[in-house]
Amino acid sequence: YMCKMASEQSLEEFSKEDEDESEDEEGSSVSNDEETSSEDDYAEEPLLKYKRFAKDVVNSLSQGEHGLTKNVIMCMAVHSKFIALGTYDGTVKLLDHSGTVLIDREYALHGGQVNQISVDEEGEVMACCSDDGKVIIVGLFTSKYNNSIQFDKAIKSVAIHPHYIKAANRVFAAGSDKLQLVDERRWPLIGHRITDIHQGYGIISTIKWRDCFIAFANEKAVFVYDVSIKETISFIKFDEVSPTYLPSSLCWVKNGLLLIGRGHLVKVAEVKEGDSIELIDYSGGFDPLAKKKRRMAIVAQNTFPEFLVCGVVPVKFQNATEWNMVVLGYDANVNQEEAILEGAVPPPHLLVVPAGKYSPEDEEFETVTELTRDKLLPRGYSYCRCHEYHLECVITDTEDRFYILTPIDIILAQKTDANDHVDFLIRKRQFKEAMQFVENPINSKMLRPAKVKETGLLYIYHLIKKARFSEAARKCHDFLEPADRQRWEDVIYHFLEHHHLPVILPFIPKSNPKLSQAMYETVLNYFLLYDAKTLYEVIQEWPTDLYNPAVIMNAVTDQLKKQPNDINLLKVKAKLFEDGGDSDSALEIYLRLGDVEVFDLIHKRKLHNALIENIQYLMK
Repeated sequence: YMCKMASEQSLEEFSKEDEDESEDEEGSSVSNDEETSSEDDYAEEPLLKYKRFAKDVVNSLSQGEHGLTKNVIMCMAVHSKFIALGTYDGTVKLLDHSGTVLIDREYALHGGQVNQISVDEEGEVMACCSDDGKVIIVGLFTSKYNNSIQFDKAIKSVAIHPHYIKAANRVFAAGSDKLQLVDERRWPLIGHRITDIHQGYGIISTIKWRDCFIAFANEKAVFVYDVSIKETISFIKFDEVSPTYLPSSLCWVKNGLLLIGRGHLVKVAEVKEGDSIELIDYSGGFDPLAKKKRRMAIVAQNTFPEFLVCGVVPVKFQNATEWNMVVLGYDANVNQEEAILEGAVPPPHLLVVPAGKYSPEDEEFETVTELTRDKLLPRGYSYCRCHEYHLECVITDTEDRFYILTPIDIILAQKTDANDHVDFLIRKRQFKEAMQFVENPINSKMLRPAKVKETGLLYIYHLIKKARFSEAARKCHDFLEPADRQRWEDVIYHFLEHHHLPVILPFIPKSNPKLSQAMYETVLNYFLLYDAKTLYEVIQEWPTDLYNPAVIMNAVTDQLKKQPNDINLLKVKAKLFEDGGDSDSALEIYLRLGDVEVFDLIHKRKLHNALIENIQYLMK
């Protein structure tokens, strides 16, 4: 938007343009709860930025007859290479991170809704499960890994071995009312070996596998199974008697460190090793595995009285020493079913909070302060149930991306960067601070080149508005590029309107870029009216191909009718005669004025006859 030319609007409108929030055609996807009614009041700089993701895909899902939804998104798996979406009709779509469906990457795999998708760390194989009782393995680059395993009941969750291809055994975990490990038998054996590793406590709704640890959750608790020792090393019971519709959210921060979200709580569990370690579950959950040597201890816990946790993932901000949590919260103070019938479900919130670590001295978890809380506005949120929200993330060396998923919408959240910091300063009208940030060599490396130029342009307009014309003129030389002819002309017009054209005159380019002829003539006309002496100096300096001499001659002639004895105007007219090849007329004016320029004219034009004819005037 800053690339639009300000010549089509007033200076005040241009300076305000940047504060307007860009909105999606369906409406804004986020609002900040810290905002007040005043647009100029931005108390807190946002940590996250948002945009709608894969709009074409989402729109195609919601095009049913009579406005009814014919298909919805059920689950998502995110990898650094791609994104996999599972839908109600049993299809899995692969998208790139721009939101475009990859060519030939739509798989009609199931006869029922896709419940969960799992992708190996290399991004070469994915597994998906469905209510049709199938787990389907898809090799994304070769069909030799393709497989389909039929179970006798609906499969609600699945997790593929993190290194499925490289592992000694090709294994995946499938969850129904029990957790089963399925091992593909190698030659000469045929088929699969299925091992039950857990049963009881209800349906297993989600599984997350990292390294040698498989975390899985059912209606009552979270378990962690250690594949390397073939033992369950953790039993973390939920503190409250939660309705079965509440989702469980699991996310591995790193090997051995697990985020668990359910109800009003987020817990952080960490693998501990030692002799006869007892599980330290400070929340009071009973663990029948308390004497195992490898254990998981609850090392942090956060409580969210206002929200039900729909998802939790880690985040680490630049220069931060510790990681924080991104939590997707559903309003806990609403009767869910009644609100859905009325279409009155409040929007969800995305929170960033530090982990509330356990303090042995106080024998309780720390009380932490939210870093930010943003209200999200996904399409159809007023009819969404708690378990229909999902939060997924992909964390790489270059960026973190957080995806908020609903049945008919996807919102992408990303950490704000240096470019966003500059935008924030501009919205707060802190143009000087923005300029100082941009001109810092360290910061400039983190900024897009276009952002540096845009900030410089906004600062120039700010300086003009504050009547700091000399500084604005100097900045023009630094931030207006040769290709920005229109911007150059717009800035010059603003100087002209404020009657400070002489300030920018030394910086007006005569080439690279070469401005329009009308622009140069406008500048000359200004000095014709207000400063004939400067006009003469400019006429001497500027080549005649920048303007139309005949146009300027007519304007000077008209002005001389009002000021017939103005020496500077007469000299301008003489110079125009000279440049136009009418040396006799120019000579006549110089002689009349007794100006020493006459000698230069005679010498350049070799007017030797005129030297003899006018010797008496020249001697004077």
